[in-house]
Amino acid sequence: MFAHSVAAAMEGQGTPAAGVVLMDTYLPYTTKLGQFEDAWTNEMYEREELVSMDGVRMSAMGWYVHLLEGWKPPQISVPSLQVRATERVLAAAPDADAQSWQADWPADSAIDVPGDHFTMMEKHADTTAQAVEDWVANL
Repeated sequence: MFAHSVAAAMEGQGTPAAGVVLMDTYLPYTTKLGQFEDAWTNEMYEREELVSMDGVRMSAMGWYVHLLEGWKPPQISVPSLQVRATERVLAAAPDADAQSWQADWPADSAIDVPGDHFTMMEKHADTTAQAVEDWVANL
């Protein structure tokens, strides 16, 4: 959401970005997020050595939700890419098909990469980075 908003602001100032890359990003008002909340929270606690899930972070996350309530993506004319995970976080929606759980941000292009919402940027970071590099090279 922030990257999309920054791209819109840059465009409005006459210095547009080359493009916007979204990493497994969901629209903030999508109903899809409900099926992931518990699983994602559990996964974040599993990664506490990377990012502390203390009261400060939890409070900030609550404020982000409040701050972004009702937010809609502004129009941008630069190309956008949605990099989507091909695997569900294990505890999330075990019976869901691909269309019902994959990230739903409306980008110009979408690329599916190995891993789930977290592992696509961890153990599959090389594949994810290559997908982004290839897209950027073709802008």
